[in-house]
Amino acid sequence: MSVTSLRSRSFGVGAGYSVSLLLALGMGLNACGTQASLEQTSLKQEGATPQSYQEWCADWQLNCRVPDPGKTTSLSAAQFQALSTILSSALTSTSVFSVTRQELGADSLKQALTALHLEAVYQDIQTRLDASQWQSAGLENGALVSRHAAATSLRTAEGLVWNLEPVQNVTFMPGAIQLSGLGLSADAAKEATVLQSMTVASDETFSLGLNDRSVQQVPLDFALDNLLLAFGLDVTKVSDQEIALPDLIAAGAPLVGWLNQSSRQITLQRSFFATASGQLGVLLPEDNMGQALGNLLSRFETLRTSSDAKNNLGAVSLVKGMTAKCDMNNGEIKVKFSPEFGVKRIYQPSPSTLGLEFYGVEASAKKALGIPLKLKRVELSADKITILDVPLIGKVDVKLDDISNPDQPTVLACGA
Repeated sequence: MSVTSLRSRSFGVGAGYSVSLLLALGMGLNACGTQASLEQTSLKQEGATPQSYQEWCADWQLNCRVPDPGKTTSLSAAQFQALSTILSSALTSTSVFSVTRQELGADSLKQALTALHLEAVYQDIQTRLDASQWQSAGLENGALVSRHAAATSLRTAEGLVWNLEPVQNVTFMPGAIQLSGLGLSADAAKEATVLQSMTVASDETFSLGLNDRSVQQVPLDFALDNLLLAFGLDVTKVSDQEIALPDLIAAGAPLVGWLNQSSRQITLQRSFFATASGQLGVLLPEDNMGQALGNLLSRFETLRTSSDAKNNLGAVSLVKGMTAKCDMNNGEIKVKFSPEFGVKRIYQPSPSTLGLEFYGVEASAKKALGIPLKLKRVELSADKITILDVPLIGKVDVKLDDISNPDQPTVLACGA
């Protein structure tokens, strides 16, 4: 992945479902449950009758997709294992998250998603959530729960009928999702069932754990698409969406402003970074970008955000005694991090420019003096990075085309 390729980049393999899961869970889940564990609830349904995907589809007379053996899945089994492991660790942190239906309609969120050309997706999500009488979303004790004013139902194009209870609980575990409050049926089904779990298999399929049967070899895309639809997100509206760098710049400030509220704050400890650092290389294999980011995260002790104007927006501390730096494209850009570093604030000097104020970060670029500079303020536009508050000369412009070729991958290396 290159920086300039963001000017016209669609979601890649794995990234699309990662974004989709975060969108759906961020907009359609509320907090009130307790953390479940493999010891508390077995993901294998005791006494459940095993049934193949084809048999289940025929039994319920569903218009199921026919698996194409030659088609690559949008998310591999290994990537799902990595993603669910990271989410499980993140959701058991002391971070806080909640959002109400009123907050979902905020002008700042609408502005950000419009800038990302996701206004149609945004409107569709709101329409679907309103149809299910959704009220609020959040996180507590590692569990995600969706609250609705009343029980509702949803029919899919395949003929599945989701029976949504007023409360749905979702818990991530490595390789699996544990669920409650989600019923499944169909016109031809003899009785309504309850979906209790989804467990990934090595052949890129899911096993659906229903209360009366275990449906084997369910195509991963089919399972995730339908689950996300139950939480208000039609993934087909997101999968081909392209997001360009100018769009990210325009969306940055309003999106951060919407997210950075007292009810939505990130607090991650060493245990999370120890877990996530080993999974990113699997989740994001392209150009070894995930491996490089994992190497950087392996050196983090804590990360915190704050909505208090008196505090820094985001603060990171390194493990005591460790150092961290990154090198892009064999030294074209070098970045070194202090034991305490972060972002003081994000601002938007113009609709086409995004500003960030840093502390504890030092960088150098061959095409811009080539000497280390303490980054205080940086402004990013579609074609350049402007480093401000440089001693003696005031500012330095670094053209993106000078540090990244859109026809070649960006090589990132991070470590000590």
